[in-house]
This record gives sequence, C-alpha cells and structure tokens, in this order.
Amino acid sequence: MIYLINACRHRVRELPSKKIFLRPTTLSLPTSGRTAILSSDASAIPALVRLITGQLRLSTGKIVRNAILSPPIGKLSNVPAVLTPYQAVQFASRLYDVEATSMLASLMLLTDIEEYIDVPLNEVPPKFRGRFNHALWMTIKFNCYIFFQKVNLSGDPEFIKRADVFMEHAMKNCGFLLFTSIPKYALQSCNRGIVYHDSTLIPFEDTKTAVEFMKS
Repeated sequence: MIYLINACRHRVRELPSKKIFLRPTTLSLPTSGRTAILSSDASAIPALVRLITGQLRLSTGKIVRNAILSPPIGKLSNVPAVLTPYQAVQFASRLYDVEATSMLASLMLLTDIEEYIDVPLNEVPPKFRGRFNHALWMTIKFNCYIFFQKVNLSGDPEFIKRADVFMEHAMKNCGFLLFTSIPKYALQSCNRGIVYHDSTLIPFEDTKTAVEFMKS
C-alpha cells in the first residue's frame, strides 16, 4: 500500500496558476490489483506521478510507501541518451541490485535491439529507442508498476503484443497504477479508480464510476 497522511503540496511547475496542487489528503492507494489515477486535466498527470513516486517534495504531511515501485513506464526511461543500451542495463541493474545478464536477455527478446546494443541511445532509430524506453523497467521485478498515460506505440503492433504478454506474466503477483487523463485506457486496464479533482484525490470502488465522475 501507499499511504498519504495529510499530504499537501502547494504550486507545481505543471500548473503554475494553481496555488495548491494537493489539499491535505489522507488516503490509501493499493499497490496490488489494477488502479487508475485519473485527471481530466492532462497537465496534472506528470505532477501526480512525481508526487506518488517520491520525486516531488510535499509541502506538509507525508507519504509512506510499503512497496517497491517501478520508475514510470510509458515515458522516457530517464537514462542519459549518451549511454548505450548495454550501459543503460548495467546502470539499471546496479540501481536496483538485480542481475544484469537476465535483464539484457529479456530486453533482447522484447525489443530486437541487439544490433544497436553498443550504439548511444540518441543514435538508435526511433522505433527501437521507443521499444527500449518502454521495456527497460519491465525487465525488473517490482511490487507495483507505474504506467504514465499510455505509451504511443500504435505503429509497432509486434512489440505491443510481446510487451502485453510479458507484463501479464510479470504482474501475476503484483499490481500497477495507471496515471492517465484518457478514460478508455483506464476502462480497458483497471478495476479501480481514483480521481484527481479540486486539488484532492477521490477514491472509487470501480473504474466505471470513477470515469463517470471525472466526466461530470
């Protein structure tokens, strides 16, 4: 679980006109199962991700995380673009104390990036760089995976199919949080919903009710 205890945050850079981004909020976020964190304002999503994952400092209160969370999947992997895929795997494996060889083998299987394994990421073709950015953190076992919006890989159905199968297997004994402003993604993937509204987080028992509230 992730526990917000009187958690409050004032202005954030994504919403400079908003004096309070999160009013004092006490809430439990499940890290098992499939939960959507929804906002009708897409510009609030990056700040919500940073807040929940600990990259954004609270103004008051605290957040207790009783789970190992993945970095956000579905955006850039935050690995320096001057690194090669091989170097990036070594970096990630040391960061999370996992075995690099198995990570590399899974990445090769998922992404077909072997041809570019020693090429700096900023020189890797966009198709394979997109695959790598999406797949890097998938190859590490976390208690809870964080998905940011929905990765745009519509032109790469082969990889989408592989990634879906891989994650279905990887998440048998863990959960995920999907941060999104797009209702159909939440309805497709999640069975619970939490809506960011009026500078607070409102939990709902099911995704459909959460989406209906967000749209109202």
